[in-house]
Amino acid sequence: MAHELVVDASNSSANLRDLIADSFLPLVFHDTGPQFRMSVRVATVGGLRMAEVDTTAIRVDRDRSLASRADSDCYKILFQIAGQSRVTQRNATSTVNPGEWVIYDATQPYMIESTNASRFVAALTPPRSGTMWRWFVERAGVQVRRTVGNAQLALQSIHYLMDGQVPNDPESLFGFEQSTLMLLDSVIRREASDSLTGADARSATLRMNAEIYLSHHYSDPDLSPDKLASALNVSRRTLYSALAATERTPQSLIQEYRLQASRRALEDPADTNRTLLELAIACGFSDITHFGRAFKVRFGCSPGAYRGAHRNMGDDRPDSNVVAGAP
Repeated sequence: MAHELVVDASNSSANLRDLIADSFLPLVFHDTGPQFRMSVRVATVGGLRMAEVDTTAIRVDRDRSLASRADSDCYKILFQIAGQSRVTQRNATSTVNPGEWVIYDATQPYMIESTNASRFVAALTPPRSGTMWRWFVERAGVQVRRTVGNAQLALQSIHYLMDGQVPNDPESLFGFEQSTLMLLDSVIRREASDSLTGADARSATLRMNAEIYLSHHYSDPDLSPDKLASALNVSRRTLYSALAATERTPQSLIQEYRLQASRRALEDPADTNRTLLELAIACGFSDITHFGRAFKVRFGCSPGAYRGAHRNMGDDRPDSNVVAGAP
């Protein structure tokens, strides 16, 4: 089930790229040095991606240009088993020790520095897990938690998979994915409920309900802040206030859902024959010019260029210092 590779300073870039370029997000590797050595096992089950890493001292980062390419609501949990890792995101830094875990946002820049003899497991969640997770991550930052309870069960579940103890048939793998995601969801829900009280809890619930509604109605071309507030049975002012904590407005949130949907459509081989106008309309945009301009601001290129680049992605290789990495 898991793919395993041992690399050192002489072969790390090429072999890591070949093994996990399609399994994890691109990262920039630094400071490997002549003594660099890494053992990595990676596995993907459905939308859940996992890696177990044993490494000498290393630093990796995900800069803004790389982070902007990710789907919304993609998060990574790092379980430290040996050594230490320092995780930095949004000007906050935490040191993760053995028996601890930390969550960070894969759609935002971050940096990880691991000491010699570090061993950790990283799990990348599918976008569907993100609604509850986003406002927890935005509030908690990179605070470290103990790996106990359901967090420990989730880690053990990943170990079982890596060790080949999960049968390699569709039913067993589906059960593994769903049960592991349920464990991770329960951990985040518990942590979120413990940290939110009073007005904060009400605002967080409203934000979550807004995103649930948008996930089903973003394609409505008539969807507006007023219509969204009405659907949620709150005033326009209350909705704006709840979203202000995440530095968003109702309109920017609506547009983000539409842009992410259009991005997925541009990547989908099944939509190859659909015109950009058809895709824009299907995602809730009524003006192709506005769609093109908003897409370029969000993702750094036009929709047509993005579609073309994605078609050729399988034939391209990243620069030698950019490696699709597991941390």
